[in-house]
Amino acid sequence: MKRENRKKWLLFLYVGVYFAIHILYAKVLCKVLEMPMMVSVVIQLTSYLILGAGGIWLFRKELAEGLKAWREQLWKCFLWFAGAYVGDMVLMTVFSLPLGIFFPEYVASNENNVALLVGRVPGILLFLILGVMGPITEEVIFRLLPMRWGVPAILVMALCFGLIHVHAFTVQELLFNLPHVATGLVYGFVLYKSRNATIPVGLHVLNNSMALLGILLG
Repeated sequence: MKRENRKKWLLFLYVGVYFAIHILYAKVLCKVLEMPMMVSVVIQLTSYLILGAGGIWLFRKELAEGLKAWREQLWKCFLWFAGAYVGDMVLMTVFSLPLGIFFPEYVASNENNVALLVGRVPGILLFLILGVMGPITEEVIFRLLPMRWGVPAILVMALCFGLIHVHAFTVQELLFNLPHVATGLVYGFVLYKSRNATIPVGLHVLNNSMALLGILLG
């Protein structure tokens, strides 16, 4: 009982830190106080390193069980992974149509922000944080934590996952981030059905790493 209560408090603290830094600070205070970009970047990147490592530790049992499932049911896990990847690509394409039709030239704030970090932050460190630890942190917040609440949580957290990537409440920015909602739906569904935490985590790491490599190499 004590161990369960301690984990609940740690999870509560985990969510609180994420909310304080990546929502309250990054979305509100930085703009109000006009904080220097690099100060904000250092704080957020450091938090991803810490939260990513903390998420692995907090969900070490679920992740270990997921890795065990890969060893024992390789083809089943591979089919879930590949199916989710293809499903994500298809659904993202559908959700991208409104932006492509009405604002085909739009470039989101988040894309510009990541591009600005290239050359200012070592590439390997940027890859580790944004390609690995960031996705792990977001999977803990938006999938692994709420997975016990079932289907309603998938829908709610998919919307939240889209909103967290919005950097300005404009029509263009909201439409640009609709594919993130699609990704949230797919990742939530595959976790709910497969009960394997490593699948959405692996997919998220793969997608972020590929996108980041494109920026670094480009």
